[in-house]
Amino acid sequence: MHIFVEQIVNGLVNGCIYALIAIGLTMVYGILHVINLAHGEIFMIGAFVAYACYTLTGSYAAAIVGAILVTAFVGLLIERLVFRPLARQARINTLIASVGLSLVLSNAALVLSHGTPHFYLTPLSGQIVHVGFLSITAQRILIVAVTLALIGALTAFYRWSRLGKALRAAAQDLEACSLVGIETRWLVVVSFVLGAALAGVAGSLLSPIYTITYDMGLPAVMKAFAVVIVGGFGNIPGTVLAGVLLGVAESLGGGFISATYQDSIVFVILAIALIVRPTGLVGERVDENI
Repeated sequence: MHIFVEQIVNGLVNGCIYALIAIGLTMVYGILHVINLAHGEIFMIGAFVAYACYTLTGSYAAAIVGAILVTAFVGLLIERLVFRPLARQARINTLIASVGLSLVLSNAALVLSHGTPHFYLTPLSGQIVHVGFLSITAQRILIVAVTLALIGALTAFYRWSRLGKALRAAAQDLEACSLVGIETRWLVVVSFVLGAALAGVAGSLLSPIYTITYDMGLPAVMKAFAVVIVGGFGNIPGTVLAGVLLGVAESLGGGFISATYQDSIVFVILAIALIVRPTGLVGERVDENI
């Protein structure tokens, strides 16, 4: 039972990270109906920036803020330089461009880091919190707490703010929003910036726990993509639920079956979900022209 609960907690932590990455992925898809496969590299940039900021300042708060600012700016650049020029072209062109951008960013990270893995610890990494028979680091508690806070803030933003309502309307029909006078170009920018910032938060939160490498973005975006499909394209609540469920399933599988097949478990669940419930956990309609 002790090992079972421990694996549940680890899965919850991983699921929170998957959810943060996947929310950014689904925000862009919700408006443009385009999958940004370079989103994982934004997560990787966030981890590297957090490492650099913490090394320079010794402040983990500065590391998180630095990762958010840099990744938000990267998201802005990606929208302006890559996605906006291709906005009126076929979606497959944008998808191919995102694949190329992913390769460019990962290879740039390889050159800048010289292929050397990086790792750092914060004061929270070594601080152990005991809850009954369970021992968990403060860093993992921070991940869950920040994720829940961000999801709550994002929900309130979408439900009650004027900009959030405009983003929801754009996700339903971007052309209709344009016809009633909403500046849809800025809504696209906001979705890219917010999505990239969430990936930056995920990278900064996860970086003190795992090794930072130039190729960490690919497995992250693949799992986030699985989360988006299981949760329902463009559906944020479904994405959060799917992220937590897949994270827990992956952790339990790695703990009780074999760590060798841990990554495969996510995609086995994805295959089952596509067969049993292809519209996602909460019934979100999937566009036929993905």
